[in-house]
Amino acid sequence: MGDLPPVDAHVHVLSPRLRALAAMPSGARVPAAGGGAEQLVGLLRHHGVGGVVVVAVLGDDDYFWSAFHETEDIQIWRVLAVGECPSPAAVSRTIEALSRPGVLGVRLRHLGSPNDRRSAALPVFPILRALAHHGKVLWIFTGIDQHRLLLRLLDELPVLASVLNHMGAVPLADGVSAEGRPRLVFPTGGRRRQLRELAAHPEMRVILSGQYAISNQKFPYSDLRSHTDFLLTEFGPDRLLWGSDYPFVGSAEAYGEQLAWVRWVLPGASERELSAILGGNARRLGASERVPSIDPEGGHRFRGDE
Repeated sequence: MGDLPPVDAHVHVLSPRLRALAAMPSGARVPAAGGGAEQLVGLLRHHGVGGVVVVAVLGDDDYFWSAFHETEDIQIWRVLAVGECPSPAAVSRTIEALSRPGVLGVRLRHLGSPNDRRSAALPVFPILRALAHHGKVLWIFTGIDQHRLLLRLLDELPVLASVLNHMGAVPLADGVSAEGRPRLVFPTGGRRRQLRELAAHPEMRVILSGQYAISNQKFPYSDLRSHTDFLLTEFGPDRLLWGSDYPFVGSAEAYGEQLAWVRWVLPGASERELSAILGGNARRLGASERVPSIDPEGGHRFRGDE
């Protein structure tokens, strides 16, 4: 697979305060002893994973910034979580935080009203514009009703690097199983047509994560094989990333299974393709937080401003 270790492109980290509550803002539950930075770092080292993208949990900022200051052997990137319909003050704080070292981008679960035809009026639009301007990344996990709005925003911000979470699946109405684990809608005909439309945007990518929440089977989630083939065909190996969705994946043994799953589900993939999916593509995204995709002096005009 080459000299570089894998990169886990999707994990969550909870502070001791939130672990004590044993719940995330979405209502999903994690073991009170799990989900912390210490456990994650140990897990990464045990499995030889050399980099990780941590998706923030709202209200956990201070803990994150202090938790990873002595992990020089592991590259850490952060994706900031933004709530639905953020206030102007929250938008300003988010844009300011994008300049912090190691911040890769922003995760949104809601873009705005699908009926709003003026993109610049959306509360999150200044954040999206800042992401595009500074070469940051949009982590996107929204409902199916947001699809047309997302397509329009991608047209208006064509250089915006974006990543669909969890194999392009969308949340169920309640979003959480009886055990407290996230549950997602299995992507079939209608959703796959939407994914094909999104794949037409060259800066759109997909994380191979959340299999346990999508599949109707136990590991190795054989019913996801055809969907993984679909994603490989539509997006290509250079726009797929592997992510564990820690801590919901479970034990250290289960984490290792998730890491090995990519090779199992894509038996025809070359070593170059596997190396890209298991780390190379995430590392290239991580490099984007140091290299803006737009020349700030170039006078680029966003169509959403018109």
